[in-house]
Amino acid sequence: MFQGLLHYGNPALAQFNRSVAVQLSGESCHYNPFVKARNDCERNQEWLTKQGVIYQLDESSKAPVQVTVQHQVPVAAFQPDELKRTLQAAGWPIRPNPDKSTATR
Repeated sequence: MFQGLLHYGNPALAQFNRSVAVQLSGESCHYNPFVKARNDCERNQEWLTKQGVIYQLDESSKAPVQVTVQHQVPVAAFQPDELKRTLQAAGWPIRPNPDKSTATR
């Protein structure tokens, strides 16, 4: 259902999620929307989820927490401003464009 809403309500974000690889690496990534995030990995998960960004989670990595967008230089720890800039550089639309919506009015 979420994918359908995204497709019709924010096609630019849907296209971004289809074409841009976002990977979150780190241990102890157990995001739960009903529990306060306890570490940088969970804070990244929460932030990405709230932004509508689909990501792949790699908990097998023993490296420090990082988010990689399109195989570029990773954003280490939890740095939402830096992550936002990195996503924007890869084409992430910050806000939906109502003129581009395919939803019927």
